[in-house]
Amino acid sequence: MPNRKRTLLASLVLVAAVLLAYGAVWRFDFVRYDDASHVFDNPHIATGLSAENIRWAFAQYNAGQWLPLTWISFMLDVSLFGLAPGAMHGMNVLLHAANALLLFTLLRRMTGQFWHSFAVAVLFALHPVNVESVAWISERKNVLSTCFWLLATLAYVRHAARPRAATMALVAVFLACGLMAKAMLVTLPCTLLLLDFWPLARWRTAKWPLLVAEKLPLFALSALACWLQIRAASHDGLLWAAAVQPPGYGFFCALENVARYLGLLIFPANLAPMYAVPAAVPVLGGLLGAAMIVALFGMGFVLRKSTPAVLVGVLWFLGVQVPVSGLVGTGDAVLCDRYLYVPGIGIFIAAVWGLSSLRVRVSPVLLRPLAAAAAIAMCAFTFAQTRHWRNSLALFTHAAEVSPDSVTAQKNVRCALGADLARAGRHAEAVTEFRRVLRDHPGDAEALLGLGAQLLATGAVRESADTLREAAAQNPADPVAREWLERARTAAGR
Repeated sequence: MPNRKRTLLASLVLVAAVLLAYGAVWRFDFVRYDDASHVFDNPHIATGLSAENIRWAFAQYNAGQWLPLTWISFMLDVSLFGLAPGAMHGMNVLLHAANALLLFTLLRRMTGQFWHSFAVAVLFALHPVNVESVAWISERKNVLSTCFWLLATLAYVRHAARPRAATMALVAVFLACGLMAKAMLVTLPCTLLLLDFWPLARWRTAKWPLLVAEKLPLFALSALACWLQIRAASHDGLLWAAAVQPPGYGFFCALENVARYLGLLIFPANLAPMYAVPAAVPVLGGLLGAAMIVALFGMGFVLRKSTPAVLVGVLWFLGVQVPVSGLVGTGDAVLCDRYLYVPGIGIFIAAVWGLSSLRVRVSPVLLRPLAAAAAIAMCAFTFAQTRHWRNSLALFTHAAEVSPDSVTAQKNVRCALGADLARAGRHAEAVTEFRRVLRDHPGDAEALLGLGAQLLATGAVRESADTLREAAAQNPADPVAREWLERARTAAGR
């Protein structure tokens, strides 16, 4: 089959596989896990594109982040389709499909290896660990920023073939756009240096100091993004204070996460949007992670001449996850499936090229059906995993079952149940659920807001106003809490 037709057919298969794996998400609702602050309870986004809303996207922090392009993408969805969760889910799926195609194109152009590149793209497109990034509306920032990441890398491949200031400027533009979608791209300049080693092999024709020097503007953009992200997280009180944590807590969490992430990639079972935060310094888990790092790096170093892809893939996996490794934590997000969306590509590359280097001869008659069966199985597992994201109650119930030690999961399932009771008009029962949450989590802003709104619905106006005043004090930046407080005050005649 001619190369062009083969590439077109492979691309169609990739897109079709993504649409099948995520075929149910078009019918899913919002979830009360960031979707409120990111979309439906955010007046700047819920009213669509406007000059004022775009100015807000660039000028203000929201939910502890500075993500103007992500906010604008949501505004565009609202302007085109209204405040419709199905359309927003669909846009995430299309971006994920585009990312799979871009990854396939990138690897094929860099390496010239068609089937290796296609295998990595299939793993990326269908691996169940990526469900959180695709089926969760709020993770638009992940799929959108990765699109810019891959476009920037494609532009860099063009620059490597014919170095020019214009192509390097294009890399910087895509990097800047990606950073405005999510700060995860801060490690992109480092991955470009890895690609200079393999497969681009620029180190053979240019010295490493020159290769680093040409990327200094990219490192400057990354440094600026880090500063903005730290300010945004600090603004909303989400950044861990080092003095509060036991000595070595973040370091050992980061090491342990390496082992846990490898486990999720190899055996993606019991995936959940939130996992229990270690109550103490995870020394044993950290030592296991350190041993795995040594083993992975050692294997890559041994194979650096015969199969350099293994070393590059390992360093990609370890390096890209540094910003989200747990060294510096924000909120309770210490270990998350979504943090593997880009780092996982490194393991996929190392696995595919590493296995092919074993030179084990397998007949195509046997290999093709085995590969097809594996892809179909991944597609089925991913489809099954998406169902947990259909609504808040389903999501948090699953999270509480998978992570019974996760305080956040247990709290959120109660809040989700309270919200469902409220939507059904069972306000007194909703009040009971929110009181249970506050009994275990005094001062929780979400539970205070839910309780205050339901007390207002039951006619307990003064108690509602007092409760909502406390909710607004807990989170002064939340416009929803302020709006409900004004309603309660008006009803109370204040």
